[in-house]
Amino acid sequence: ETSEVFEASPWGTANNNPRAVMDNEKRYTENYRATTSAYLTIELAKGLEFKTSNGFNFSYQEYNLYHNANAKSDGDANYAIYRNRLYLDLLSENTLTYTKAFGKHDFSGMLGYTANMSTINTTGLKGTGFPTDYIPTINAATSIEIEDATSGDRVTYTMKEKEALVSFLGRLNYNYDGKYLFSGSLRTDGSSKFGPENQYGWFPSLSLGWRASEEGFLKELNVIDQLKFRGSWGVTGNNDIPNYAAIDKLNAANYIFGTGSGTLTAGLANTSDVLGNKSISWEQ
Repeated sequence: ETSEVFEASPWGTANNNPRAVMDNEKRYTENYRATTSAYLTIELAKGLEFKTSNGFNFSYQEYNLYHNANAKSDGDANYAIYRNRLYLDLLSENTLTYTKAFGKHDFSGMLGYTANMSTINTTGLKGTGFPTDYIPTINAATSIEIEDATSGDRVTYTMKEKEALVSFLGRLNYNYDGKYLFSGSLRTDGSSKFGPENQYGWFPSLSLGWRASEEGFLKELNVIDQLKFRGSWGVTGNNDIPNYAAIDKLNAANYIFGTGSGTLTAGLANTSDVLGNKSISWEQ
């Protein structure tokens, strides 16, 4: 049995040492965030209350990278990358609640409406051919690279996404003599992520309870302070899919017109690997 030992040297490469690479590539990220909310409650009549709550969520991120000439090895070209992302989320919740108690009966009802809209704007730029490393901003680049030469990924782009969700809901709570409990709710949510025929989903729930410790035969035993039985059933939903998954998306594509070799003309076509699915709906 024979074995060979190979010795690796950090200097056995045409690349610069790691410290030199670090010193010749600068990157930083800036994040800005703001969140605020406010609510207003109005008593319309005895037992009848209206509440509106509205919130605002904002975030902005910037990413900058500058890669000096010869940073990794001799002949390595300089380049700069800039990206930003703007996220804006608006939420409005509005409820009307009524409570009433008489005798051994106690019930409350609620009707509500909520609306939520989110917008995401992203931008990416890659500049190359800088005449000097002393001006690292992309305005000094002599060319803009659309796709990465190695991976083929698009590095210069703008994207805009918008998502909306609306909900209508109702709930009824009732208890008799503090012993027998009932709760029922029904809500419907509509999401912009689904096709027109499947935007809305229905989500009911029911709950029954018995506070056995309030019964006289258990109180007499004086050994149990709190005993409650409860059973419930309900349906929940999930719309955690990418935006625009229900439709076919258009991408930049070239067309050939004319005879012979023809003329190459820029246009749009569905070149995505995944087709839109208009039948996609809420996961329940």
